[in-house]
Amino acid sequence: MDSAVKRARTANAASAGDHKIRELLAWLQAKGATLDGLDVRDDGQGGHGVFATKQFSTGQAFARIPVGAVYTLEQARKTPLGLAAAAAGASDDLLMWMSIVDGRIHDEHPWHPYLASLPATQPDPAAWPHEALAALEASPLLEMVRAIRKRVQEEISSVAANITLPSSFADEAFENVFSLERVLWARGLHLSRGFPAELGACDDTRIAPLSDEGPAAHTSSNGVGCMLPLFDLLNHRTGQPIAWETNSGQVAFITGSEVLPDQEIFNNYGGGKSNEDLLFFYGFANDDPDTRFDVLSGLVIVCEVEPDDEAACQSLAARHAWLASEAVPCSFQGNCSLRLGPFVLKPTGTSLLPAKLLQAVDIVTADDEPPSPAGVAGGMGVAGQTQ
Repeated sequence: MDSAVKRARTANAASAGDHKIRELLAWLQAKGATLDGLDVRDDGQGGHGVFATKQFSTGQAFARIPVGAVYTLEQARKTPLGLAAAAAGASDDLLMWMSIVDGRIHDEHPWHPYLASLPATQPDPAAWPHEALAALEASPLLEMVRAIRKRVQEEISSVAANITLPSSFADEAFENVFSLERVLWARGLHLSRGFPAELGACDDTRIAPLSDEGPAAHTSSNGVGCMLPLFDLLNHRTGQPIAWETNSGQVAFITGSEVLPDQEIFNNYGGGKSNEDLLFFYGFANDDPDTRFDVLSGLVIVCEVEPDDEAACQSLAARHAWLASEAVPCSFQGNCSLRLGPFVLKPTGTSLLPAKLLQAVDIVTADDEPPSPAGVAGGMGVAGQTQ
């Protein structure tokens, strides 16, 4: 992966344009945002970054935006399109993505200055052209992309059959406005720029700085994440200490380290993310040789015996029941083939191999006879719950 993809916002400068960023900042300031000491400019990686024009101390909020500028699912539901999409059975996710498309193309939308500033291309691979997807051939990530595209297309088709578009769409055809590519664009921007939904609420909330071993930064207990104008322009830095908090009707971004004038201010998209996660959700991978983010997912081990060896087939079936009783992912195919997995291999502080894989190897290679069905918790019936 080219080092340029380390930044999640690589298309900003070419697609949104500096004038769109200026319009966004003016819109935020008109709503009461505090942006003193900040400059949004070319980050040297093909996109925009947020830079300090004055010193910020550790623990200091470098910017505040009013909760009223946060784009939430609740705000999307209140729009004419949101009401129509909900009535047509759209999921919360699809409703949010359709609303992002709506707000980008219609300047009467309350969040148009923000949504129009988003880049015209989105980073995650779900909307990559076919030639780019070829680089993912034979990887689990490609199957994830195909599944997402299929699921989104099916839901778009279902909503299209039941929706009545608001008058603001005039004679625009649903399939033209909400094509698969446009909805995937909105999905990618929402996933790569989303923040916990709690930050869009009026209740006081603080989400503490996250380390590389901490939880994902943009997870939310309330489902569909919100979008924070300006804050989503910050690029990612692994291990960057940060905090977000909502109080007195404002959302503040707090830096966990000192920032000097002319230095870029970074976000942390979440600790513990593998390169597969980073690429799938944000469209970039970490290629720093000093950090280990690569994983091997979808590892499957197949154990086979001769079909005419009845004793071996019975032994394999008994070991399958044993594995299933221990909640080891497995399946038994064709009475003589045992499939172990899928497993995920990733660098950890203790072992590269997951415990369930080691357990599977122990069971399959054990000299002892497998427990009888009566001695196996749940017997053969547990196998139906395995992968």
